[in-house]
Amino acid sequence: MSMDEVKELSKISQITLGNHTVNHVITPNCTTSELEYEICESKTTLQNWTGEKIYSFAYPNGAFDEREKSMLQNADIKIAATIENRLINMDEDIYLIPRFVAMDTGSLMENICHMTGIWEPFMTKLKKMILNNIHGRFICHNEK
Repeated sequence: MSMDEVKELSKISQITLGNHTVNHVITPNCTTSELEYEICESKTTLQNWTGEKIYSFAYPNGAFDEREKSMLQNADIKIAATIENRLINMDEDIYLIPRFVAMDTGSLMENICHMTGIWEPFMTKLKKMILNNIHGRFICHNEK
């Protein structure tokens, strides 16, 4: 996205922008000083572009360790999103909020399955059944 596109999005009241990191780093791989830079600089840059306060964060690739939460709090970030596909509940840690992606090419039912957290377990089970079936046929065919 260009800076102008980000500025335009920030004007839409139904959209909340949040920072991610400067270089899309996998945060557990960062030193403490690198992590602090990535979180704070991305927030500052986004605020400068939009003229809006930034209060949310998304973990790149959904990866995190125990250090981010305190850094996010120090940076006045109020909420952070993971990439866990499951429903949110009232007891969530506000720095580990699950989220899902609506697929542009997905059907309504596929997106509902993603949103409710049943897509991944279903697909994992289906893939395992298919692989077991293929493996079973291969063994039976070779034994004949």
